[in-house]
Amino acid sequence: MTTDEAMRGLTEVFRAVFHRPDLVLDPAWSAADLDGWDSLRHVALILAAEARFGIRLPAEATGGLETIGDLATAVAAAA
Repeated sequence: MTTDEAMRGLTEVFRAVFHRPDLVLDPAWSAADLDGWDSLRHVALILAAEARFGIRLPAEATGGLETIGDLATAVAAAA
């Protein structure tokens, strides 16, 4: 899977988790850039991404995530 493919799938995940069907993601965004992205929502995002892609993201991969682009890279690597 490419990072672009991961970003497309993550867009679906973020739209569902944030209840914002019109959300357009920027790979450079961090939690500070998206209203409501707190620690609980972060866990929900990781779990939803794992379910969406049928993968498991190791704790060491999720601990260093700073941007949506980092998450897309981790998803692409795990797929």
